[in-house]
Amino acid sequence: GFRGNDNPSSIFGKWRRKDSSVVGMQSKLTRSYVGQTMLGYLACSSSTYGRAQEWEIDHDDDNGTSTGMDTAIMCVGANWGNGGWIEVNSADGSVSIGGSGLEAKKKAALWRIAVLDDDDENAAKR
Repeated sequence: GFRGNDNPSSIFGKWRRKDSSVVGMQSKLTRSYVGQTMLGYLACSSSTYGRAQEWEIDHDDDNGTSTGMDTAIMCVGANWGNGGWIEVNSADGSVSIGGSGLEAKKKAALWRIAVLDDDDENAAKR
């Protein structure tokens, strides 16, 4: 299962491409980017940010007004460029990349994004 935001393995930096809604997510713990492997699996193992590590976050913006909202996340390059919504298997807690259509979005897991600064990280360790 997932650990809370007090664990470095659950903290990611969000990097936005200039003039785009596409973002990259980099692990604070390993400095690796989350993306899709050549076989289509979800992994946090890339040392570089490229097409396979591009994401779109529903309800995302630059000024933080979406912070705290439940939101779906799409792997842009999945399904041969059609995108794939992130799903969670409720039976075992595994996370995978699903389909790209409206029905797939309805099945997508909802995530809550919190903006942390360095002071928040130190407070979480107390």
